Amino acid sequence: MIHPWATERAAWINAHSDPEAASARRRSGILNRADRQRERAGTGVGVSAAQDEIPSPLWRRTLRSEKLGMFQESLVVVAAAVGAYCIGAGVALGVGAYRVVLLRISTRIGRLWLWPWALAAVLLMTALVLLDVPTGIGLHLDRHFPVSLFSRLGPWWAWMLWQLAVAFVVIAWQIRVWGWAGVQRGVIEPPKQNKDGSWRVVVDKNKAAALNPYRGQASTSAEPMAAEVPEPTAPEPEPAGGGQLPARNPALAGSGPDAPDLGDVDFDNFEKRIDDEDPA
Repeated sequence: MIHPWATERAAWINAHSDPEAASARRRSGILNRADRQRERAGTGVGVSAAQDEIPSPLWRRTLRSEKLGMFQESLVVVAAAVGAYCIGAGVALGVGAYRVVLLRISTRIGRLWLWPWALAAVLLMTALVLLDVPTGIGLHLDRHFPVSLFSRLGPWWAWMLWQLAVAFVVIAWQIRVWGWAGVQRGVIEPPKQNKDGSWRVVVDKNKAAALNPYRGQASTSAEPMAAEVPEPTAPEPEPAGGGQLPARNPALAGSGPDAPDLGDVDFDNFEKRIDDEDPA
């Protein structure tokens, strides 16, 4: 069976369980054994000669216990039979869904969460109780027992709904006792490429913080920094000779009533006339 993140889960089980709890030690031992097998397979080493000491299952330890007499063993068998009759289908469905489906997809989705399955079980059981849905099971001890138990099943849809609620409880319990809380959040990174083939832009917050030039340079004052106002500059001195720059075109120099009319200027022969009038 697949056991992803076996090391983290085994460490969480050891840290959150009683050292004398044989069931917890069994689950932790199974995860550690799976992790060692994975390491040996990756290095090409065969089966180890050392045998892992893993406690036996609960039902085997109970039946082999020396403290139980014949009467106690009979009670255990009867209780197991009644439990299998009432919730056996739901337990089998929950264990099968956990081992066959969830363990396989956990390598793609990461950590398995307990609360969705627990919430689904609570909501479904609450709805069944409020709607007065029968369990579909009839426990009547008569002279035809145990054959009479199977003749009192129904309605089938009610029985299936209650078994589904039991399956949700079993899945939540499996996630809890197998140490999925020890798996780190976000252990599976999102794909860097989209379905259309384009590359997804993923911002590395740690790298962005390391490249920040203002990192660790917090402002010591609470007041915001005032904007710098440029100092006024002295005006440039005016050139001599009336305070006006000489016009580039002498014909257009000057202003007032003595200024030439632009309409009377012959722009085509203007340069020729200037040369004729130049005494030099």
